[in-house]
Amino acid sequence: MRWVTRFLQWGRGGKKDNELEVDRLRRPEWGSDGRRVALHLGCSGGSLRQVNETLFRSTEWQEIRVDLDVGVQPDWLRSIDDLDEAPPESVDLIYCSHALEHLPRHRGNIALQQWRRLLRQEGVLWVVVPDLGSAAAAILHQGLESPLYFSPVGPICAHDLLYGFGREIEAGNELMAHRSGYTAQVLSEALVKAGFGSVWVGLLAPFNLVAYGVPQTLPKEEFRRLVEPFVETYLGDPLFRVGWETMGREG
Repeated sequence: MRWVTRFLQWGRGGKKDNELEVDRLRRPEWGSDGRRVALHLGCSGGSLRQVNETLFRSTEWQEIRVDLDVGVQPDWLRSIDDLDEAPPESVDLIYCSHALEHLPRHRGNIALQQWRRLLRQEGVLWVVVPDLGSAAAAILHQGLESPLYFSPVGPICAHDLLYGFGREIEAGNELMAHRSGYTAQVLSEALVKAGFGSVWVGLLAPFNLVAYGVPQTLPKEEFRRLVEPFVETYLGDPLFRVGWETMGREG
């Protein structure tokens, strides 16, 4: 296990807080009560119910929130590429939004291989990352630092897409820095190389990619059946919906 010394600052919060921090280093138990298991990697204080209230409010899901920042109070204080302690084929869903790009490329490849190992045969990987293909086009037409869109945390420019949200990094949160990036083709190839048998990558507005992968190599309709519950989150996005419907029409 790689020690997460950055966040275990002994003496900062008193004995009770320090004991809680150490407790978060221990892997939570999952899978013993019959519920489906969802690993939420790089949770940043959020929950899956915030991603899709209808789907994840059900008691059939056990969400395990994983993050390297003790400040977001994860269930498991851990880097998303350091999950060797988790048992193989024990997870039904892995959700990772805007965290994979914070790993260097070689560590990202290791992470994808680990996630493949953790998924059950009908488990689903669901990943969202910035789309550097769209970012490159935006740089050509709008420049590196012109606002491209406005998010809840403020304006986002191409520099933020490439290197991480500058305002957070300037404030001292260096975990927000990006250490790698993906286009649709690069992300698809990375998933295949990590051992995912069936993969689909689509565009999300604004300037994002979403990828779904399953361990098995499946016929298209069976693959669609497994990922359909998670696809519904984005069907209101015309850019995504066109790509998903086009995939459905392809032979």
